[in-house]
Amino acid sequence: MREDKAQSTRRNYINAAFAFTDWCLKNGLTVGDRLPVPSPATLVYHAAWRAGKGNSPGYIRSCLSGINAYFEWHHFPSILRDTNGNVHRVVARVLRGISRLLSRKVKKRLPITIPLLHEILDAIPAVFPSMHEYDRRAYECFLTNGVYGLLRVSEQAAPTTTTMDEDKTAKGWDLKCKDTSYLFNINAAKNDTLRTGFQIEIHESGGRWCPVATAKRWCAVRKAPPHAALFQLRNGTNITRARVSKLIKACLQSTGRDEGSFDTHSLRGGGAVSLAAAGFGALVPIMGRWRSDSYLGYLQNLTRDNIKDMHQALGKLGGSSICQTHNQVYADRFDH
Repeated sequence: MREDKAQSTRRNYINAAFAFTDWCLKNGLTVGDRLPVPSPATLVYHAAWRAGKGNSPGYIRSCLSGINAYFEWHHFPSILRDTNGNVHRVVARVLRGISRLLSRKVKKRLPITIPLLHEILDAIPAVFPSMHEYDRRAYECFLTNGVYGLLRVSEQAAPTTTTMDEDKTAKGWDLKCKDTSYLFNINAAKNDTLRTGFQIEIHESGGRWCPVATAKRWCAVRKAPPHAALFQLRNGTNITRARVSKLIKACLQSTGRDEGSFDTHSLRGGGAVSLAAAGFGALVPIMGRWRSDSYLGYLQNLTRDNIKDMHQALGKLGGSSICQTHNQVYADRFDH
């Protein structure tokens, strides 16, 4: 393996490994007089230290690759990747966080609101004419569930087309259809540190692209076993973040929009903006399971028509006694 690398690359890798060795010695990360084989946790600490020094995300990734290669040259197993060849989960997450923190310019993603969601769903057959109906049903359910459930894409999609994250990826048994609603289990969210999970219920909204209707259409044709990925396609591969992104961008491009302004997280943002536009802005952090005020960034995308609709809804309150209703709710909740 060492001979496969260019001389300059080998030199850079060795320098990264020696710097890592010095760092371990200074921080007491040794056993006796010998340097221990580093673990993914040690690599994470080292990456964070380099980020604190101002190293770029790309340089940090290169250093970690060099450290890993150096130990592999000395016949140690990979410390950067698991047995499946994927970067260890904790390392990947920290590197992604460092990239977000140190990136100088982050392009703002626009929300995929309910009307825009309908346009995307309507465009799929024309944009992907060879897509089998089975796969189309899967994507329809994925997209509507993402917007109405205010879901992060990782709470539905698999990490790769052939593998699942057993702790996180939605499986067949995580979607349970009822008469006029369905239940969806979120196995592990970003803010669910104890991995206790959440369960949300999505109700009928009416119309062709009702989320309950799309869920039922998908469940009616889905053939994969319950323990497999919920969104497994006809050929046995999984829906991933990259596949959803490609579909969204292609459909938006067909409508004449700037597809570069949208991505998979636009589904979650679109659910937040749609809720606020319907007059339920106060419920956004609850429905979206936000623990910070980051959702407010999505609400800046409310249009003039959205605000007009909310003001008209407020006007309809003129015939009711808000104060009396509020007092009654307070009394029912606390005065007994």
